[in-house]
Amino acid sequence: MAYIPLNKVITNLYTSGGEFQFANGRVHIGPYWKNYKGQFFSGVSPNDKPIVQIFQIEDATQNESLPQPFIQNAALYNNETREAYRGPYVISDDLTEYNRINKIDISKVKATPVQSYPRPSVDQYLLGQFTRCFCYKINEPIFIELDPQTYNAIKNKDPKWDFKTYIPFTIPWSITGISKTIERVNKNQVLIAEKTTKRKNLGLFLNFNYTKFALDLNIYQQMQKDNPKKNSAVIADMAIKAFQTTPKNKPVSIVSKSIVNKSKVDKSREY
Repeated sequence: MAYIPLNKVITNLYTSGGEFQFANGRVHIGPYWKNYKGQFFSGVSPNDKPIVQIFQIEDATQNESLPQPFIQNAALYNNETREAYRGPYVISDDLTEYNRINKIDISKVKATPVQSYPRPSVDQYLLGQFTRCFCYKINEPIFIELDPQTYNAIKNKDPKWDFKTYIPFTIPWSITGISKTIERVNKNQVLIAEKTTKRKNLGLFLNFNYTKFALDLNIYQQMQKDNPKKNSAVIADMAIKAFQTTPKNKPVSIVSKSIVNKSKVDKSREY
């Protein structure tokens, strides 16, 4: 093993949790050190064996070294606009011909869940939370977010669905309040779900975005002051978009002005 001069690393650092995780998704609590390449490892220093690399949680989904078993689903959450999915599966002409040649009776084929993209309602924002539905595959490390209809079908063991392969569960998801509180509450709910289902990496599947769909009341109230002529529903929609699309470290007044200016620019482009 190559010798690493101590002046090239930062040693004797400590984390109380929530900052780093191992490749298997387990959160690291305790001492760690940083090498000259900017990588992090558990232990006090390079002399503390075994040397195990850890990863910053906020950058986990962008770290090429970290195994990402759910990235094929998690990456889709980066896009807000999704075409509505209608039905458990779609049968093409080619598939029909394939089934005919191979004498496959599709009436006996069980439906399997597909990824859903929820959008909270006005009533749910007034309530402050809504229920997110998920399932995991028994024999594979896969999470899928479901629409309520699919969740109920699997939970109630609808014979049309492959309910033996997928285990459904739900999470109460906070969406209205102060962003830091929303983030803390939802993160705890995800950790509880991981413990209850005995399945790790649900947080990774969600891109560690614990403020998804959040309506920050501070931003909402500031926008009410900046837009006294707009109705509350429009302001709420603006506040949600502002929080989801601007850096979290910007002051509330700057966030409000930026989204108002953007809406004016977008309106000026309309024909």
